[in-house]
Amino acid sequence: MLSEIVNKITIEITKEKEETLKKRIEDCVKYCLNQVNFEINFEDKYPIYFGGKEVEKGVFVNLEVYNRKQSKEKYIGLKEQIRKVYLEELEIPEERIFIQFDDYED
Repeated sequence: MLSEIVNKITIEITKEKEETLKKRIEDCVKYCLNQVNFEINFEDKYPIYFGGKEVEKGVFVNLEVYNRKQSKEKYIGLKEQIRKVYLEELEIPEERIFIQFDDYED
């Protein structure tokens, strides 16, 4: 079960853009995992470093999953859908979209 999605974005985003991202990511989770109850939050102007250099335009997305019930393929699909959201909405280069899953058991 997905419990939280934390989005850390290097650029500043407006409240309107945050709402758009939130809605699209919620739709991705509903479509891929058939789940509607989870926490989602955003932090913009967040510094990210890759290879020792600050990333100008990028995002780090951390998905916290407890007692994973869905197949690995569904989570891979979710990862690809979230990547697509950031490509389309913020024009973040694909190689600067970092997505991580943290799996937890009871």
